[in-house]
Order: sequence, then C-alpha cells, then structure tokens
Amino acid sequence: MRLNILCFVAGAWWLQQQPALPDAGWAWAFAAVGLAATAVRSGSAAQRLACEALVKAACVALGFSWAAWCAQQRLADALPAALHWLTSVGKPLLIGLPLLALLLALTGYFATLWAWRLYVRCAWQSRRRRRLRARASGPNHIRNRQD
Repeated sequence: MRLNILCFVAGAWWLQQQPALPDAGWAWAFAAVGLAATAVRSGSAAQRLACEALVKAACVALGFSWAAWCAQQRLADALPAALHWLTSVGKPLLIGLPLLALLLALTGYFATLWAWRLYVRCAWQSRRRRRLRARASGPNHIRNRQD
C-alpha cells in the first residue's frame, strides 16, 4: 500500500518535470492501465508480479492525471488573464524585465564581492595586530600565539 502511495506521488512529481501541461489523453491511459490490472487474474507468481506492476503503473498514471487535472483547473482562469495583461503591456515590459534582472544580478554580485573583500581585509588586519602584539611582547609569547 505504501508503495502505491509512493507511485501516486511519483506520478504527480513526474508532471512537475514536464515543460507544459498535457491534454486529457492521460485519463484514457489511466483507464487502460487500470482495466489491464483488473483483467489479470492472480494465479502463478509471474501473473501476480504482472498484476502488481500494472497496479503500480496505474498509481503513477493516476497521480499524473490528478496533478494535471488540478493544474488545469487552477490555471484555467489565470492564464488567459495573464496573457491579456502581458500583451497589453507590450514590448517595454518584455525588454525591461530582463534588463532589470540583469541589473539586480550585477548589483548582488558587486555587493557580495565588496562584502567579501571587506571581511578578508578585517580578518587580515586582526591577524596582523595579533602577530605584532605577540612579537612586541617577546619570545615567550611566540609559542602561545594563535594564528
């Protein structure tokens, strides 16, 4: 039973890896696999193994179909509105968004670079001061210094 649940989750995860939502053909695939699983009677070990494999495939197909149905229900209203908004805004937004992303990425890069250089400089100054104090205090403290 746990493996059936994992197969269902794997089917839903598999949909997330797809570049686009599938059409309703997956519902027919689920029905065909489910009917094939029920048609196989459990007799020999090979038939039971085939039946279990078909049940697992049906669970994957059911998870995939369920996730596709949920996604289509949620996106049915959102996609046309988003497409209308995008076409109404036009070219300036389509050009400006990538440029804004580039600007923000460069700002983050240079802020991180500056912060790293500041950290290295402060750490170097701290070690330098420690060494100078150890050197000034004489040879007895050289063995006890911590670098």
